[in-house]
Amino acid sequence: MNKVTVLIADDEALAREGMLLLLQDLENVEVIACCEEGQQALETIQSLRPDIAFLDIEMPNLNGRQIVEVLRRAPQLNTQLVYVTAFDQFAVEAYAQGVQDYLLKPVSHERLQDCIQRFCIRRQQQRASVDLDTIDQLLRQRTGKTVQGVIHQLSTDRETHLSSVNPFLSLKSGTQWFRVALNDVHWIESAGDYICVHLADASHIARHTLTSLEKELDPASFCRISRSAIINLTQLQRLIPNANGEYLALLLSGQQIKISRHYKNRLKEFK
Repeated sequence: MNKVTVLIADDEALAREGMLLLLQDLENVEVIACCEEGQQALETIQSLRPDIAFLDIEMPNLNGRQIVEVLRRAPQLNTQLVYVTAFDQFAVEAYAQGVQDYLLKPVSHERLQDCIQRFCIRRQQQRASVDLDTIDQLLRQRTGKTVQGVIHQLSTDRETHLSSVNPFLSLKSGTQWFRVALNDVHWIESAGDYICVHLADASHIARHTLTSLEKELDPASFCRISRSAIINLTQLQRLIPNANGEYLALLLSGQQIKISRHYKNRLKEFK
């Protein structure tokens, strides 16, 4: 887990030292600055961007409430602001300002630990939300479906393979991505780190490995017949035996592709 970086701002030296000792006793917490007046605290928050800033409300130059008002106008700053004060009359105003927590002096170890834990939970939720948005965007680009759409399809049909969720093969060629309908693919051959996807009237070369591509394809529709070839089973017409006991896969297009001995048992039902 990443450490939680913390700033302490209080004009009383004993209060700063007390908070420092409490925070140093907590796991995964790093105090990166201690400030004794408001202007210094504001500038340090803006430059160091701590995860949490513990602010005394009454400080010289700028008080805690003024610091919060300034930082509210900087939405790109993700520092969680927490008031630490001996007065409880500011609590309602604090939460209205957007302050995430309100600690009363003297601060207990348990209360401080609870504040840190709440921050960690919020951070995990925010990261999960960002990850979900990224996945949703990628799914929309690659399959035309949302995360919820994919979840619904997979949950309603337990026999569904992931390739049926995305009926297209998305591959990168140079700096461009291209999409090919899986039903249009006749066969795929490899050459090192590249593959060639053969269609009825065209072929596409992309930087990809056959092994990783095989994992993306539905084994009910695509079968690997050698180290260098995968065929679309809907395009397979029949198997032609060779004199040496091996077979060739005859596709509907007339293309003949060698089946290696190691893979021939995958096509027993076609013999």
